[in-house]
Amino acid sequence: MLDTYRIIEKYKGPAVQGNWEYWLTHPERDHGTYQSKYTDQLTQRRQLFDEKENRKMLAYMTQQTTQIEDSFTLFHGCTYPCHGNSDYQPHPCECYLFPRDLNIVTRGLFGNPQNLTTPHFLFGHTHIPGYFTYSLSSRKNMWQLFTLSMQNRPISYGDSTLRFGINPGTAGIKTRRFPRTALLLDTAQKNFTYLVDTEA
Repeated sequence: MLDTYRIIEKYKGPAVQGNWEYWLTHPERDHGTYQSKYTDQLTQRRQLFDEKENRKMLAYMTQQTTQIEDSFTLFHGCTYPCHGNSDYQPHPCECYLFPRDLNIVTRGLFGNPQNLTTPHFLFGHTHIPGYFTYSLSSRKNMWQLFTLSMQNRPISYGDSTLRFGINPGTAGIKTRRFPRTALLLDTAQKNFTYLVDTEA
């Protein structure tokens, strides 16, 4: 875990706070919220980050959202609490955007400039590789699940009539459903490419 933080810090790439970073910095929420299920793990990890040389790494991961040029907003779960209820109001980074959440993506993000100020977005948390598209001309939305036939094939986002919400997928974690996937975003050519670790 610390090695990953060190890589992000070394290359000064855009980084946003995920649910674990948020939980680590909010011990007051350890009881009575979803993170209470992980009290033991959080206690162990906080001990690591209490060491002076590690504190700055966690401090680097404090932004909830950030922009990549003028095209993409990067966030972990959502930009607003999209799955709250009367019993529990999750923090945006705790939320999930599942393939079934087409209405949330269309109305809450693409259709609401207060929640999304860029044409496209990059998100995570579900570890499901694939992308949402929304057509400005037809007003139709869809979810495209990643398949192995898509690997190493650039997908253009340069068409101004289409908006994308892209999940890179497993982010190095192999699951029963998906291989280890990553995403290459080429802002010069305006395309993105799924990469697969075939040796994992």
